[in-house]
Amino acid sequence: MGLPLILPPVLGSVFSQTGSTLAYDGQGAVWVVTLWAFLPMCLLVRAMALLRSRYMIRSYQKRIIAALTPDERLALS
Repeated sequence: MGLPLILPPVLGSVFSQTGSTLAYDGQGAVWVVTLWAFLPMCLLVRAMALLRSRYMIRSYQKRIIAALTPDERLALS
């Protein structure tokens, strides 16, 4: 989650090495801020999707275990 803190210096060094003035005009600044906000949001959405998958798998496992007989449950443990 340190990406928002690392991204501005990295982009600054890339812009300074290439000699680009894109970071200093208005449109370039808007793009940098957009990327700075977009990347952490992507990570957050990905984490939420993984959590949702985990809950779906867990509920499926609980349904399977609930359908087992007591003898079959003992064999699993």
